[in-house]
Amino acid sequence: MEGLLIRARARWIGEGEKPSKYFCNLENRHHISKKISSLIKEDGTEASSNDEIVKEVRAFYAKLFKSREDHIENVDLETKLNIDSPKLTAEEAILIEGKITYEEASTVLKNMKNNKSPGSDGFTIEFFKFFWRDIGYFLIKSISHSFDSGHLSITQREGLITCIPKPGKSKKQLKNWRPITLLNISYKIVSGCIAQRIKSLLNKITSTDQTGFLPGNFIGDNIRLLYDVLPEANEIKKKEIMILIDFEKAFDSIAWSFITKSLKIFNFKDDIVRWVRLFDNQVKSRCIVNNTVSDWFILERGCRQGDPISPYLFLIASEILASMTARTVISKAIK
Repeated sequence: MEGLLIRARARWIGEGEKPSKYFCNLENRHHISKKISSLIKEDGTEASSNDEIVKEVRAFYAKLFKSREDHIENVDLETKLNIDSPKLTAEEAILIEGKITYEEASTVLKNMKNNKSPGSDGFTIEFFKFFWRDIGYFLIKSISHSFDSGHLSITQREGLITCIPKPGKSKKQLKNWRPITLLNISYKIVSGCIAQRIKSLLNKITSTDQTGFLPGNFIGDNIRLLYDVLPEANEIKKKEIMILIDFEKAFDSIAWSFITKSLKIFNFKDDIVRWVRLFDNQVKSRCIVNNTVSDWFILERGCRQGDPISPYLFLIASEILASMTARTVISKAIK
């Protein structure tokens, strides 16, 4: 019920007040656009009953997060990249190694915004902030054990997928919905700590062409650059190459092995790689559809939208892809 209260943006809960129709109605109004009345299935038929819809949503995301990366294991990315590509120095990389401390976890928790939906265990950000002095050190010991064993706790490996419709597109096709994963706060604290470590060094390895994800960057800069370059190219009668790539389900379909390879190429060291692989080990999700929860399924790839570390891992992987693309285009042009 705590999740319903937060999603309804109710700021006041009366002392001893029982869950009421008022709060449920607020939740329903806030999520009216998320209701799925019918879906076009993969075979072209239509699912209209709630049971059918829930099964279809689960099947869609179970397939989406299924690994298809066998060929990635055999790709030597180092040979496909320019040896002059920026990398972390040994001194820089060692700065973000090691286990998570109580102090950095406290900072991450303090910076989390309140009034956010909880994960599957129901514990909110407000709960952790209120009881942090009592439970913080125990969580840090648990995290340390997880790092040593290579496994997060059961609840830290769980996620609840809620679907958000993309504006202006048909809601009957699941490809037009964006999956947001509600993760338990105990996990988001861990992920947030490693995310902040990686974020602190991203300016060392990202190119000036990258205009997303980082503070101070504006994605519109590249559009402005394109507007400036095209007229000049036309004026001097110079042939140019422009490539537009639209990643379908970009966050959700990226291979974990590609992320690992990308981290190593940029010279991230063993502990950071170990943390990132820990976050992917035996994770599972279930979908929330029309107030119904699906069965669990295992994830084998993807950066979960809703995970603090996902934007930075995706940025690192996309830097590798951009470098490979640029090198290929240049080599073909020279030939």
